[in-house]
Amino acid sequence: MTKTEKLNEQRRLLYKAAPSKIKLVEILINLIKGCFPNVETTQIDIDKNQIILNGLMVKQVEIDPMTFGGVLIHWFPNKNISTKDDPFCSAYMLDEEEIKTINKYIRKIKRYASQHKT
Repeated sequence: MTKTEKLNEQRRLLYKAAPSKIKLVEILINLIKGCFPNVETTQIDIDKNQIILNGLMVKQVEIDPMTFGGVLIHWFPNKNISTKDDPFCSAYMLDEEEIKTINKYIRKIKRYASQHKT
């Protein structure tokens, strides 16, 4: 078993992540990395009200520096839900439609960046 296969097996066990969800997060990682021409990106800040999932607004998407979480989704604080100033979770905690929504938004940023590169 390769290192990637072992890591995906651990993700499957911890997050109950189906192979399709693991693939969607892999796509998200590649979208973030290649979002801007000639720059490898590890995180993208999102303006308020751009991506809202179950009443929470996405603040930032970040490739997990420890790799296990795949992509960390940071939320704008909502004191009704959490007392933390920077609440976040792994993308594996989201459902597939929520991951697809984030992927779609990052593709939109990538298209814009490609069209306006100088």
